[in-house]
Amino acid sequence: MNEFPILIPLAISHTIFCLVFILNKKNRSLHDIVGCLWLTFICLATIRRSLHIAYGEQVDTWFLNIIFYPLTYGPCLYLYTRIQTRDEKKWNNKDWFHFVPFILFTILSFLPGLSYASLKTKSTESNFSLLFFQCFSVMSWISISIYAYLVHKLIEQHSLNLLEKFSYLSIDNTLSWVNRFSIFFLIVLSIQVIISLYTNFSAQSIISGKVNGWLLLGFLYVLSFFFIRQDSVFVRTKNSEESSKKEKYVKSGLTEDRIKDLAQSLVKYMETEKPYLNSDLMISDIATAMNINVNHLSQIINANFQKNFFMFINDYRIAEVISKMKDPVYSEFPVLRIAYDAGFNSKSSFNSIFRKSTGLTPLEFRTKKK
Repeated sequence: MNEFPILIPLAISHTIFCLVFILNKKNRSLHDIVGCLWLTFICLATIRRSLHIAYGEQVDTWFLNIIFYPLTYGPCLYLYTRIQTRDEKKWNNKDWFHFVPFILFTILSFLPGLSYASLKTKSTESNFSLLFFQCFSVMSWISISIYAYLVHKLIEQHSLNLLEKFSYLSIDNTLSWVNRFSIFFLIVLSIQVIISLYTNFSAQSIISGKVNGWLLLGFLYVLSFFFIRQDSVFVRTKNSEESSKKEKYVKSGLTEDRIKDLAQSLVKYMETEKPYLNSDLMISDIATAMNINVNHLSQIINANFQKNFFMFINDYRIAEVISKMKDPVYSEFPVLRIAYDAGFNSKSSFNSIFRKSTGLTPLEFRTKKK
């Protein structure tokens, strides 16, 4: 009797724990639901793979025939990213069409003679099954390639939008982990497709099915880690943007005199209140404090200072750092401590912005001023 596969309880227990945790988040959003859907698909794929390894030679059931879960990974990746970057609140029924290839292949797999088990027999049915499953392998690669490209474009545009709303960049608000994961996932799937094509045509297995099972479990654990820690990118801007919906960004909405008056008020607020010392500062925080529409504030910064919000705030932080570096009181303070006190939240970000602003590294600047 075959030993019961350990991957099954590991996948099921972990998935249930993650689904309960994510669905009970305080600020649960639509992207969390998509994440849960994706985890469920990976869990089912892991269970199916484990059962096939353990009992595939003895049992041929409908569940073992459903191997098309990779066709759901691309759509889930894309929808998760799009919902996050566009701050979507409601599911669009048209998005179900992204899952049509998965549904279609699943339905076709129940046609007579189309079974994964028939691949091991030498018959007309096996040749037809071979063609069908090879089409699936290629389709999976095409699917994830297209969706990985779409995700890359979404993240690219999102990175530009962040500079208008955030004074800091992190793995959470840039969603850089999504881009890296999609590239890594594409590479792994490409290797798997090549191996699958070689195995089915040559009838020689060059990689154990158990490796695929553990690989799926690894993806499940890694994805769940990011899904649990990832909140909505724009969760803090929701209240401010609700009031902004009535006032769309139209340059003619503010006169030149009004822009100059608000710009002066903004400068005064920055110099007296020093909000830039807050490392998590967002444009909505200043808009709320000054009772200004978020879109109008963005317009003021763009038009009057010729900067995006990110550079506007970080220029104040750089000025704060330089001021303290010149002050004898702070001569013994580490540069990084001064940077953190000025509102920066990472060493790499501070070094990059400082060098762009001054043409020198922080250490070079401090040495030169001595």
